[in-house]
Amino acid sequence: MKKSYQIWRGQEVPARADGNDGELVISDQLKEQYAKATGFFIVPFAANKKDLSPISLFLKIAGNEILPKGTDASIVTFNGNVERDKVVYDFSKDNIPARSSEFELVLSNSSSEAIKVNIYVVLENE
Repeated sequence: MKKSYQIWRGQEVPARADGNDGELVISDQLKEQYAKATGFFIVPFAANKKDLSPISLFLKIAGNEILPKGTDASIVTFNGNVERDKVVYDFSKDNIPARSSEFELVLSNSSSEAIKVNIYVVLENE
Protein backbone atom coordinates (compact mmCIF):
# COMPACT_ATOMS: atom_id res chain seq x y z
CA MET A 1 0.00 0.00 0.00
CA LYS A 2 1.46 3.34 -1.07
CA LYS A 3 1.05 6.14 1.47
CA SER A 4 1.84 9.85 1.21
CA TYR A 5 0.90 13.22 2.64
CA GLN A 6 -0.56 16.29 1.03
CA ILE A 7 0.83 19.23 2.97
CA TRP A 8 -0.07 22.90 3.21
CA ARG A 9 2.92 24.56 4.89
CA GLY A 10 3.07 27.81 6.83
CA GLN A 11 -0.66 28.56 6.77
CA GLU A 12 -1.38 31.62 8.91
CA VAL A 13 -4.66 31.82 10.78
CA PRO A 14 -5.30 35.53 11.45
CA ALA A 15 -5.79 36.87 14.97
CA ARG A 16 -9.18 37.69 16.44
CA ALA A 17 -10.16 41.25 15.47
CA ASP A 18 -13.16 43.49 16.12
CA GLY A 19 -14.78 40.78 18.25
CA ASN A 20 -14.65 38.20 15.45
CA ASP A 21 -12.42 35.14 15.29
CA GLY A 22 -9.73 35.24 12.63
CA GLU A 23 -10.50 32.76 9.89
CA LEU A 24 -8.50 30.94 7.24
CA VAL A 25 -10.29 28.98 4.52
CA ILE A 26 -8.34 26.50 2.40
CA SER A 27 -10.08 25.06 -0.67
CA ASP A 28 -8.01 22.76 -2.82
CA GLN A 29 -8.04 19.45 -4.64
CA LEU A 30 -6.38 16.35 -3.27
CA LYS A 31 -3.68 14.60 -5.30
CA GLU A 32 -4.94 12.72 -8.34
CA GLN A 33 -2.60 9.72 -7.95
CA TYR A 34 -4.04 8.54 -4.59
CA ALA A 35 -7.28 6.61 -4.18
CA LYS A 36 -8.28 7.49 -0.61
CA ALA A 37 -7.88 10.17 2.03
CA THR A 38 -7.42 8.29 5.31
CA GLY A 39 -6.26 10.76 7.96
CA PHE A 40 -5.69 14.35 9.02
CA PHE A 41 -3.49 16.24 11.48
CA ILE A 42 -1.95 19.66 12.14
CA VAL A 43 1.57 20.61 13.21
CA PRO A 44 2.43 23.99 14.75
CA PHE A 45 4.72 25.89 12.37
CA ALA A 46 6.94 27.35 15.11
CA ALA A 47 8.47 25.14 17.80
CA ASN A 48 7.66 27.71 20.51
CA LYS A 49 3.96 27.89 19.49
CA LYS A 50 2.84 24.36 20.36
CA ASP A 51 -0.50 25.34 21.91
CA LEU A 52 -3.23 25.35 19.28
CA SER A 53 -6.12 25.44 21.76
CA PRO A 54 -7.36 28.83 20.38
CA ILE A 55 -7.90 27.15 16.97
CA SER A 56 -11.12 25.39 16.01
CA LEU A 57 -11.79 23.82 12.63
CA PHE A 58 -14.20 22.39 10.11
CA LEU A 59 -13.04 19.76 7.58
CA LYS A 60 -14.88 18.48 4.53
CA ILE A 61 -13.49 16.19 1.82
CA ALA A 62 -15.37 15.08 -1.32
CA GLY A 63 -18.60 16.48 0.09
CA ASN A 64 -18.23 14.47 3.31
CA GLU A 65 -18.07 16.33 6.62
CA ILE A 66 -15.07 14.81 8.38
CA LEU A 67 -14.82 17.11 11.41
CA PRO A 68 -17.74 19.42 12.32
CA LYS A 69 -17.46 23.19 12.73
CA GLY A 70 -15.99 24.08 16.10
CA THR A 71 -13.77 20.98 16.47
CA ASP A 72 -10.88 21.76 18.83
CA ALA A 73 -7.68 21.65 16.76
CA SER A 74 -5.64 20.49 19.74
CA ILE A 75 -7.11 16.97 19.41
CA VAL A 76 -5.46 16.58 15.98
CA THR A 77 -2.25 18.49 16.74
CA PHE A 78 1.13 16.80 16.59
CA ASN A 79 3.45 18.89 18.75
CA GLY A 80 5.98 16.28 19.87
CA ASN A 81 4.35 15.62 23.24
CA VAL A 82 2.70 12.37 22.10
CA GLU A 83 3.29 9.96 19.23
CA ARG A 84 2.02 11.12 15.83
CA ASP A 85 -0.28 8.13 15.36
CA LYS A 86 -2.11 9.15 18.57
CA VAL A 87 -3.15 12.53 17.11
CA VAL A 88 -3.88 11.62 13.47
CA TYR A 89 -7.64 11.69 12.97
CA ASP A 90 -8.13 8.33 11.25
CA PHE A 91 -11.04 8.06 8.84
CA SER A 92 -9.62 5.18 6.79
CA LYS A 93 -12.76 3.06 7.25
CA ASP A 94 -14.99 5.82 5.79
CA ASN A 95 -13.76 5.30 2.19
CA ILE A 96 -13.27 9.00 1.46
CA PRO A 97 -12.01 9.36 -2.13
CA ALA A 98 -8.87 11.38 -2.79
CA ARG A 99 -8.50 11.48 -6.59
CA SER A 100 -8.94 15.22 -7.24
CA SER A 101 -11.59 15.43 -4.51
CA GLU A 102 -12.44 18.83 -3.11
CA PHE A 103 -10.71 19.56 0.19
CA GLU A 104 -12.21 22.30 2.36
CA LEU A 105 -10.75 23.34 5.69
CA VAL A 106 -11.84 26.29 7.81
CA LEU A 107 -9.59 27.27 10.72
CA SER A 108 -10.86 29.81 13.27
CA ASN A 109 -8.58 31.59 15.74
CA SER A 110 -9.94 33.07 19.00
CA SER A 111 -6.49 34.33 20.04
CA SER A 112 -5.26 37.92 19.81
CA GLU A 113 -2.23 36.64 17.92
CA ALA A 114 -1.96 35.05 14.45
CA ILE A 115 -0.98 31.38 14.49
CA LYS A 116 0.91 29.52 11.74
CA VAL A 117 0.40 25.81 11.13
CA ASN A 118 1.27 23.04 8.71
CA ILE A 119 -1.69 20.92 7.61
CA TYR A 120 -1.41 17.25 6.61
CA VAL A 121 -3.84 14.91 4.89
CA VAL A 122 -2.84 11.23 4.76
CA LEU A 123 -3.37 9.75 1.30
CA GLU A 124 -3.21 6.06 0.35
CA ASN A 125 -3.61 3.64 -2.52
CA GLU A 126 -5.10 0.24 -1.89
